[in-house]
Amino acid sequence: MCGVIYEWKYEGIVRNFGDALHEFLVPDNKRLQWLLSDKYCYFVIGSVICNEVIRETLDLGYKPVFVDCGWRGEPLNPLFVQRCEFIGARGPDTQAELARLGIKVEVTGDPAYKIPSFIEKAPAHGKSIMIPHMKDDFRHAYRAEWFGVDEVVQPTVTDSQSIIDLIEKISGADFVFAGAMHAGIIAHSYEVPFAPMSTSFVDCLPKWIDWAKSVKIENVRFMQKKHEGLEWHKEWVKK
Repeated sequence: MCGVIYEWKYEGIVRNFGDALHEFLVPDNKRLQWLLSDKYCYFVIGSVICNEVIRETLDLGYKPVFVDCGWRGEPLNPLFVQRCEFIGARGPDTQAELARLGIKVEVTGDPAYKIPSFIEKAPAHGKSIMIPHMKDDFRHAYRAEWFGVDEVVQPTVTDSQSIIDLIEKISGADFVFAGAMHAGIIAHSYEVPFAPMSTSFVDCLPKWIDWAKSVKIENVRFMQKKHEGLEWHKEWVKK
């Protein structure tokens, strides 16, 4: 059995922007080494530290290895955790939950902050955009004017070029309303104003808080209008 680099896909089929960023985060030599290793499943980005994911991975016969990943907020099963390996943690809440179970890791931040070292910031296109979460059932129905932005951009990707295209869409924006958390993280990494967006669906509040703490954002709020998001960003996001 060869190793696996994990990527969450919506309904097991549709690629999600944030999870697909792993393509740019694992050097080719390490990727080959991992894929040739025996019985390991590597998690290199995402809010994937939870009992369900660990159980499913163990049931497939792999040992989970979490690299700089985030906790989803539920108490972890100590018997599961003992069968995993953890290298770094996205935020202090992830670190604290692992410490509760005797696992010591450093807070390393979200790995998506490495993306600007691989992909240059795009020229400004002057648009404000919103990117809903993949699991938001109404994401295709949203209209930009409802949120005070210029364009609704879906979080779906297909291949490496489409990932780059979306990174450039974000890095060239003048504001990003993020229902998908990694849309906000990528915006932040390129110093583009952003804010968490409130719709009928907010995925996993604990992961947002954990990430926010890792970058010294002390107040996580979900807003519905661009002007509210800009005010929040100005007050709470440190330069």
